[in-house]
Amino acid sequence: MDLYPDSGLAVAFLAVTWIIGIGITIIYISALEECLKAVSPSNRTLSPGFVWLLLIPLFNLVWHFVVVIHLARSLKNEAEQRKLSVGDGGKLLGIATSISLVLGPILNILLMIWYWIRISRLTDALNAPALYPLSEPVLTDLELETAWAQAAAFIPEIAATAHRLETISPALARSFKDILLANKSFKQHSKIAELLIAEHLHDRFGRNPVLLSFGTMLIQTGDLHSAKKLEEAVHLLGADINPYVVIDKIRGDSTTLFSPPRRPPAPE
Repeated sequence: MDLYPDSGLAVAFLAVTWIIGIGITIIYISALEECLKAVSPSNRTLSPGFVWLLLIPLFNLVWHFVVVIHLARSLKNEAEQRKLSVGDGGKLLGIATSISLVLGPILNILLMIWYWIRISRLTDALNAPALYPLSEPVLTDLELETAWAQAAAFIPEIAATAHRLETISPALARSFKDILLANKSFKQHSKIAELLIAEHLHDRFGRNPVLLSFGTMLIQTGDLHSAKKLEEAVHLLGADINPYVVIDKIRGDSTTLFSPPRRPPAPE
């Protein structure tokens, strides 16, 4: 007779919980490693592989402090070199997470998730493609098109991306080609295109999400005349404009919106 009928279920529950915990820990440590890998080797104060020492029981209680401090220091070094803003590199939140390892699982889980999100955002910021502003074209039109044709022969997808930008603005497509050729950032062409489009739309239609969405729709449907009128309205009326009033006006009479006033008839 089994004196402890539920012991099997308890063991199974503990085993599953332990496996899930190990899986989450591995993903968490991997996020720390990816953040360190996003830092230039010359700016790292800790090799990315050393974060996996956090898997060692008890030792990880001390090592987590070490990882947090070195990760924050590495991020600060990278930020100074690249003129970025990373705050304290997650140092205070990471130290709080380290302390919570001995204070209880609930507090530790909450702080770990918070720190995890912070580190993931910093990683994304470091991995984001840099759009180096070009005060003037790097190449002449002929040089640009020659170099672009050669690059597109090896990477056909950049031609399709450039064509999509051309439908929005020829100047946008030109900037896209200049940036890719100047920075050799062909692998990040999709991200660079999206950043350029976002900057272009913000410049034209402001940052109101309703107007941005409306302006994007006008461009995608080829209604460039109405898009121009929307741009004029935003620049004239400013950021506090009522988006729905402008949209209704453009939909109702886009041909006369903000057109120059007619001269009064000459007296007879």
